[in-house]
Amino acid sequence: MEVPIQNGMQSPLLAKSLEGLSGVIGFIGAVLLTPWLNDLSSGWAMDVFTGIYGSEFAGIFAIGWFLVVAIAAYMAVRALLSIILTMLVSHWIVFRF
Repeated sequence: MEVPIQNGMQSPLLAKSLEGLSGVIGFIGAVLLTPWLNDLSSGWAMDVFTGIYGSEFAGIFAIGWFLVVAIAAYMAVRALLSIILTMLVSHWIVFRF
């Protein structure tokens, strides 16, 4: 993530701090969203899995599905926050001067 400052110059410290902030908030968002998203999607996913492979590995699939949902939630929240923070900081820097 590169944040423009003035005259096309970049600030690596600002970019790294925004990246770290979006990672921390992304983790918090994933912790809060994962149970809800898993409840919404696990029934459908288990029906599809057991219909194709049978119910012998349903427990392992449930754990795997939970991890997939958690990673997807983290990546989605982090990407959204990176975009929002970059836009806010860019506008703040442009309008500050």
